[in-house]
Amino acid sequence: MSETLDNSEVSELVAQLKKFPYLVSIITGGTITGTTITGGTTTELNPLANAPSVEPDTETTDVTLYETEAEVQARYLTKNDLTITITTRAVDTALALQKKIKRGDNVLASTSEYIMTLVPITSETEKTVIFAHTFLQPGLSFTPGENGDPSTISLTFTAKADATTGLAFDFA
Repeated sequence: MSETLDNSEVSELVAQLKKFPYLVSIITGGTITGTTITGGTTTELNPLANAPSVEPDTETTDVTLYETEAEVQARYLTKNDLTITITTRAVDTALALQKKIKRGDNVLASTSEYIMTLVPITSETEKTVIFAHTFLQPGLSFTPGENGDPSTISLTFTAKADATTGLAFDFA
């Protein structure tokens, strides 16, 4: 792009921002109180290759009628996690994060914990999403770039529910 953008270049840039409207950061060693994050080392996972995806990872336990063991009387939530997939063009950053995971590591240890933020960049009405307890999962999906497109890497994180609120995320 040139230093002065013409209308088509501005339209292209706006379309790209609207397509992937979040800046993704992970914070190592920070502390979180409510929605305020203090300290730690921030790693940016931008630019994104596509929008982040967040999928539920839940489990329930059924309580059945004792006599028949067939009629479900109640269903209790026993696991309330989320699986977050970030596909980034920051290949070096993603590889550096994956290199920290070694065979035999406990990937859910407190030393492997990140705070993840999804900050909206195209809408004043959207709120920042904060995942206070995320853990990078081993393995990645690498897609080499072709025809001038950059290479991409998909990273998978597990967001655990907070012990006090029971939720895996918060809005700021």
